[in-house]
Amino acid sequence: MKPYIDNDEYAARQQKAGALMQENNLSALLVTEPANLFYFTGASYFGEMSFPRPAVLVIPHKGKSILITHDFHLPIDWDGDIREYHKVGEVPIAMVKKAFEEIGCTHGQVGAELGREQRLGISYMDFLKVQDALPAISFVDAADIFWQLRMIKSEAEIAILTEACKIQDSIFKRTFEAVETDMTTREIKNLFQWAIIESDADFGWSIVCHGDYDPRQSAGSSQPDRRLKNSDLLWVDLGVVMHGYHTDYCRGMVTGDASSAQLEKWGKVHQILEAGVNAVIPGIPSSDLYRAQVDAAGKLNIDMTSWPAQRFGHGSGLHTTEPPYLSADDDTILEPGMILHIEPGCIERDGIYVLEEQVLVTENGSHVLSHAPWELHVQR
Repeated sequence: MKPYIDNDEYAARQQKAGALMQENNLSALLVTEPANLFYFTGASYFGEMSFPRPAVLVIPHKGKSILITHDFHLPIDWDGDIREYHKVGEVPIAMVKKAFEEIGCTHGQVGAELGREQRLGISYMDFLKVQDALPAISFVDAADIFWQLRMIKSEAEIAILTEACKIQDSIFKRTFEAVETDMTTREIKNLFQWAIIESDADFGWSIVCHGDYDPRQSAGSSQPDRRLKNSDLLWVDLGVVMHGYHTDYCRGMVTGDASSAQLEKWGKVHQILEAGVNAVIPGIPSSDLYRAQVDAAGKLNIDMTSWPAQRFGHGSGLHTTEPPYLSADDDTILEPGMILHIEPGCIERDGIYVLEEQVLVTENGSHVLSHAPWELHVQR
């Protein structure tokens, strides 16, 4: 049976949110972004189908939350107060106003998804209508509250991610063994897509790059259909999703014969990766992991400045990349339960030399969740 999130956990999340609201002098939270709605209720609001049928969750400082949702999205297993509406195309403002009145919140400060990597799940005009309907309420940014909650994973979330990583490990093994010289990037990508479809993952994605470096490939936005030649370095970034939670780590392979230079550089990148994993300790800033990798790279004469993002790792959860970031300017303090992706490497003319592991921060250090072999897979 797949691990899952139950209603006891949703209740615990609301309780933690209440404590953070008290610390920040907030009376309630206005939640509209699909990932946050899913986090607090398990209700799935997917893609464009949610645009004409937005949902609003009102979480009070104390008391029961109220979810206002279009009947198209019912039923929902969450055992909170669920209220349905029927008209398509706009937020039912009167219902939202009534919900705030019922929880006794008609003035003061209410947190909303206004800041760092947060987005409103309703139109800006509808948000203005909500403000007009509640003129004595000041809507303020609550991004830090959402991230404080989502960055620390529960046992259930960790169990889901552990199972998802096992699925991704098996997809790498199955697909790398099927790759052959003269296949195109499109054909290789299709191999990964079929493996994802036939797995227990809900869905997934892949970025497939090889040969002479093209900066458009590393972004994953525009990938020319190229044919794999003997001894080309094939780099694949892969992720799957289970119950809303994302994996993300990359591996590499060569068909035919790998050169000594390829093997040497790949091995050095792995040493940098190990330095990053071994540096994980609760209580240190995430920027320390950036510096640990840069220092290790310098000792190995690896130039990591060619990697455009200038961050060598990130968090994840309900999104593929989330705070904290392993960059020079992110000083988020590591805590047990955080999920980190440690991702050092460099970009060369012959390909992308980047390795990545998905890592859980523990009380004593780190626990690696991804177990696909790190070595450059050589397919003869």
